[in-house]
Amino acid sequence: MNSMQLVDQNILKNGICLIEWGELVEPILSRYIKIEILKDDNDLDKRYINITFKGDSDEDFSYINF
Repeated sequence: MNSMQLVDQNILKNGICLIEWGELVEPILSRYIKIEILKDDNDLDKRYINITFKGDSDEDFSYINF
């Protein structure tokens, strides 16, 4: 069973699924949390983390502990 079948069958409806190269399936996802880790071009020891939420504007993501 592949990851898309898991999502289609709602097996993962109450959990979190991490997808590497998620931009390949992004158009078919109704909601997700996108986490990007970016390098600083001027300081090789520095990283930036961007967290983007997509879904209903009133959706409660408080159950996720970062």
